[in-house]
Amino acid sequence: VSDSANLITITPSGSNIVLAFVAKQAGTGAGYAGLARHYALETTVDLTNASSWAALTNYSNITGANQTVSSTQSKSGTKAFYRLKVWLE
Repeated sequence: VSDSANLITITPSGSNIVLAFVAKQAGTGAGYAGLARHYALETTVDLTNASSWAALTNYSNITGANQTVSSTQSKSGTKAFYRLKVWLE
C-alpha cells in the first residue's frame, strides 16, 4: 500500500509508549472492487530473523474503516521493534 497516511506514530507516555495509526478503508478506484484493507501491528526482538515477527494480541487482523487504532506498550523490560503490516484481501 503506497499511502503515506498509513504511517505509525510512536509517542512516549510516562513509562509506556503509544503506537497509533489510522486504519484506512480500501480505495474505490480500479482494482479495489470487493477488497478490504487489513492491518496487523507486529513486534520482534530480533531483526536478523525475518520469521520472528509476530502480531500483538488483538492487533493481527484489523479491517480498515478509517478508524484510529492505538496500542500502549511498556518501555520497561526487553527492547522491541514494531512494524505495521498492511494488505488487501
